[in-house]
Amino acid sequence: GLEGKPLKWLTVKLSGGPDFRYYNPMAPVNDRSLVTYYGDASLTANITSSHSLTFAYKAWQWVSSTGKVPEFDSSYSLNYHWNATKQLGFDLGGKFQEANFTRGNDLAGSAPSWRDDGFYSISAGVSYAFTPHLNTSLTYAYNMGRDLLDNYHQVPSLANTSSYREFNDQQVSLAVQFKF
Repeated sequence: GLEGKPLKWLTVKLSGGPDFRYYNPMAPVNDRSLVTYYGDASLTANITSSHSLTFAYKAWQWVSSTGKVPEFDSSYSLNYHWNATKQLGFDLGGKFQEANFTRGNDLAGSAPSWRDDGFYSISAGVSYAFTPHLNTSLTYAYNMGRDLLDNYHQVPSLANTSSYREFNDQQVSLAVQFKF
């Protein structure tokens, strides 16, 4: 890992390396002794005293929510923050996440798991600090869930199943925080 300020306006946090996995003989995977990649990074550029831009990245092997097959997760985000005044702040952001289950084997034999999910999000927010101890924020996010597999021709039984996992939604949140 590495952490520091190579430039006065740039903060860097990096970590990464191999991720060693060993699965027992009953696990639904093709490779029992797997070495994967782990990475976690954050770069923040303080463009001015009131403007900042942050890029974040993370990739790691995980076990699916059902516990049946492992997945490789990755996420990328880019966020812009502007302190308009000492009390008023604005945020714009974008994010992409992927949950790739195709390394696992949820069927008998050597077939992979036929699932690769993508999540796209764009967001905007405003925050206001009434006092150093009391602040509020209002945020909006537009989210899209998509099936990223393009090989349905290889699995005819899945030819028309991707759309039931795809979605669009919108979220609005209002938060009040009191610090003591």
